[in-house]
Amino acid sequence: MIRCLILDTNVLFSFFGKTSTRELIYELYEMGVNMYTPRFARDELEKLRDIIKKKAKINDSEFELIITHMFSMITEVPLIIYADKVEEAKKISPDPDDVDFVALALKYNCKIWTLDKALLSEDRIPTIATGDILSMLQEAQGNA
Repeated sequence: MIRCLILDTNVLFSFFGKTSTRELIYELYEMGVNMYTPRFARDELEKLRDIIKKKAKINDSEFELIITHMFSMITEVPLIIYADKVEEAKKISPDPDDVDFVALALKYNCKIWTLDKALLSEDRIPTIATGDILSMLQEAQGNA
């Protein structure tokens, strides 16, 4: 069973929609899985607020409620905590935009939950896709 996950921005973005991502995060949280994301991820979501609201068909107050609830389950980690892993992450990250997520994964020895195909295909980075999380949870429920 996974003990911790790093959630990248595309997973956080999908939390706002009517997808299974929100339910998966709830379930993982209830199971005691520690979930982390770099602190700047909230800023990214705020920058994309209008796009998120339009795609998710929500208003400002719903956005605020959802983002507040999301970050009550996901810990925002400041750069200073994982700064010592950034150089290593730069060497293996397929995209400069993913360096912080990779560095955080290296620091906490966690998999990155991502929808990014380039990140998922890089075998030097521990990643997990949504489908794998679903399978893992179904297997865990079958063994319960």
